Amino acid sequence: MIVLKLTDTFDVDVFNYSVWALASSYVWAITDSVPLAIVAYIINEVVVLKLADITAPAIQDAYGLDGVSIPHGNAIIFAPVGMAVNWVIEKIPALAKIDWSTDKIEERFGGLISPSMIGFVMGIVLGIAGGQNVGQTLLLGVTIAAFMIVFPRVENVLVEGITPVADGMREICAKKFNRELNIGLDAAILIGMPDVMATGILVTPVVLLLAFILPGNRVLPMADLAIAAPFLISCCMPFCKKNIFRGFIAGVIVMIITLYVCTATAGWYTQCAAMNGLPFESISTTLGIGSSWVAWAIGQVFALFA
Repeated sequence: MIVLKLTDTFDVDVFNYSVWALASSYVWAITDSVPLAIVAYIINEVVVLKLADITAPAIQDAYGLDGVSIPHGNAIIFAPVGMAVNWVIEKIPALAKIDWSTDKIEERFGGLISPSMIGFVMGIVLGIAGGQNVGQTLLLGVTIAAFMIVFPRVENVLVEGITPVADGMREICAKKFNRELNIGLDAAILIGMPDVMATGILVTPVVLLLAFILPGNRVLPMADLAIAAPFLISCCMPFCKKNIFRGFIAGVIVMIITLYVCTATAGWYTQCAAMNGLPFESISTTLGIGSSWVAWAIGQVFALFA
């Protein structure tokens, strides 16, 4: 695709390749055909790389990540949700005026309402909801608040370390292919951004509520609940103008889609695990990986050949 100029993304994060492979795993389980599984892998890869190309300018502008794109197979596929939510809100003047950006919040309320304070409050709420005692609840609140302070700083160090590497790779690619390419990185590079983390923390308890009230949902989020929301909404935030209000709405929609996709693909997911010698005691899935609506759609199409 790079040689034929069908993509401007050179994905150096090989872990992402395993995310693309989810579609091929489904198709292999459904059809028992390796050639069809390979075709499914390629289709998933093409879709993700094109989405990475389309979203790269907005992500670069929002977070100062020059020359970077995010071909993460689960996060980037939800960027269209952020685009759609932002488009709708811009058409509604009353909602368009709501600005919950982290800078605006801190400017208006100072330290009273900040990402760390949001983390502390949500920690207290989660502790109470989880039946923890006073000491454990306070500890959870302080831990999440500290995470909100430390993680962005760690993220800044990571970005500073990645920048020269990405620049070097871009120079090499420019010489090899005679054009500028974006270096594809994992969505983890966005998780520590204050707007992403704050929005993800706000969405997380809603996911549990959705799990119980959505008709037809059969997924109870557990192991990856804490990190799933920030990951899956990370690529929505640049299109929501890093506005926590808009991001929250987009995040709720993303998690509704996620729960339904995970419900629809849990059987395939469990079958793939069994094929690899990992039989679960019950039908199982994961929000972070099993949420790929692209893999679900590819599986549905190839199921016709089963």
